Amino acid sequence: MALSMAQSAFTGAALQTRAPTARAAAPAFTVRAAQSLQGRVVSTAQHKTAVVEVYTLQMHPVYQKRVRVTTKYQAHDEAEQCQVGDTVVLAPSRPLSKNKRFTVESIVKKAQ
Repeated sequence: MALSMAQSAFTGAALQTRAPTARAAAPAFTVRAAQSLQGRVVSTAQHKTAVVEVYTLQMHPVYQKRVRVTTKYQAHDEAEQCQVGDTVVLAPSRPLSKNKRFTVESIVKKAQ
């Protein structure tokens, strides 16, 4: 005999509800990366913005070889001190525009 959704599978026993568990408060905004990234500046044409190319190594799903995957991030450069070719460290921040989610934390190596 099939039981309806309202009936309990345990006859004679009261249904017990679980007490709500304590959850950590969700952050007010989400950031693409929790850690800082290091990359090379490829463009500074925009005002107070540097486009930084970051590469990571990932395993190819078929050939099981490590493949370099490059990603370009737009980062906020308040002082406009970055130049093309610089190696910089990016720090996550709140969304500053449609695409900017990082700020330039420091310049590791200047371009020659």
